[in-house]
Amino acid sequence: MGDKSKYDELFGKAMPQLIHDIRNPLNIIIGFSSIIQIDETVNDEVRGYLRNIFHSGMFIEEMLSNIDYFSMEKIDLDESEFEVTQAIQNFFKTKNETITDKKISLNIFSENEITVRHSLEILNKILENLFQFSLKGFKSISSKDIFISIKKENNNLLLRYSDSSEPVHIKGDYFSVDETIKIRRGLGPIFVEKFVEIFNGNTKYYYLKDWYEINKDARIKTNHGFCISLPIALD
Repeated sequence: MGDKSKYDELFGKAMPQLIHDIRNPLNIIIGFSSIIQIDETVNDEVRGYLRNIFHSGMFIEEMLSNIDYFSMEKIDLDESEFEVTQAIQNFFKTKNETITDKKISLNIFSENEITVRHSLEILNKILENLFQFSLKGFKSISSKDIFISIKKENNNLLLRYSDSSEPVHIKGDYFSVDETIKIRRGLGPIFVEKFVEIFNGNTKYYYLKDWYEINKDARIKTNHGFCISLPIALD
């Protein structure tokens, strides 16, 4: 137990420095793989390898950014006004290559335009972690569908997110740290919860009977999903 406590203390305190040390070589990997891709002397096969290196580097950078935000006690948000459906569509345009390669069907449902005043960066981080959660769940299935339902309910934005992977069974209405690690689908649920809390919202994960009940007025044909409620505007 003593060794475990020492490990937690050391790496807890050392995490900012570790992230900094990882970012230095990572920036070189991302930068050079991006630049060399546009070199006309590089053949298509090598360009494909470079593209994979670049995307892997960006995935690591996104993970480090999640850890940065998770460790902050206070976050100054850069707020802007935007329409939610368009913002979500713009986010997934950046994932077109992955969506095409993995043959994912993306379905976004919204009854009306919903304009909010929030941090677009944080919304994108919520979507990024939900998307990565789906990708890890798609590894053993052939039918890959993602469903997003957007609705305004009173003064809140209600966002339901689901995919065609198998539901995850948890004890409460959201993932504990131990459950998140046990299911081996990444740390996305923990980061999603953190980012939703930044928005002064709440998030729950439903499956089977509970999901069908909460999802009865949406057009999502799956048996599990995330239900995220956010205020229309930050205070």
